[in-house]
Amino acid sequence: MQVCNPRKGNEKGSVENKVGYIRYNFFTTSPVMNSYEDFTETLRVQLEKDRQRLHYEKEVLIEDLWNDEKNYLLELPEKDYPVFKEIEAKVNKYNEAKLDNTLIHIPKASNYPFIYFVVTWDKYKAVSPDGEVLFEDFRPYMNKKRAIPWLSIFKDWIRKPRAVSYSRYQKYLPGRINDYLMVEDLVVRKERLVEIVNLLVTHDIKRINEEFYDLISGNNENPFGLDWDEYDSLAPTGGEQS
Repeated sequence: MQVCNPRKGNEKGSVENKVGYIRYNFFTTSPVMNSYEDFTETLRVQLEKDRQRLHYEKEVLIEDLWNDEKNYLLELPEKDYPVFKEIEAKVNKYNEAKLDNTLIHIPKASNYPFIYFVVTWDKYKAVSPDGEVLFEDFRPYMNKKRAIPWLSIFKDWIRKPRAVSYSRYQKYLPGRINDYLMVEDLVVRKERLVEIVNLLVTHDIKRINEEFYDLISGNNENPFGLDWDEYDSLAPTGGEQS
């Protein structure tokens, strides 16, 4: 075996030709895929079927050649070889850092001037300069649903209540909670943020929204701060006809 240099296709022509064969026979059009895992399985089935053809030179089924060659293969290591890349990323004042051109909220990240992303092809770990793993998840292009760390976000908003209206997470707030927080008085908004944070310790945000009137109204008969006297003044008087 001779080791080849990276990015030197001319040194491994047979391998490059196989890449071309796969591209021209299985990717003639852009594939439709639900996920990378699903697409990998589809491609595996196609390639297994492709082994039922004669080798271009030996005139023997590729399947038979593969079965013979398997007797000479070495056993794979028990542990996967760690293939990863480390990226340094700046952190903004909202605990966000950019990966794959996407801002990602990393709890406690603003405690550091920068963090490191340790990335594999499908996942990442956000690591502090001290080596603490702050957060880990799928990379943005995997299109996996990611839980929004609401508790950390709300704690950031408590320090800067005005930021709620400008945060990219505001649009993901459930309706009742969003209406409850969008009060103009920032002092009141901060009090309400603290209230929600206390509930997030034992409830998820979906449940808080669904049981809003039980959880919030329990301590506040008028959670939205409506002026009912002003509301009643809009009603017609006894002498007016609708």
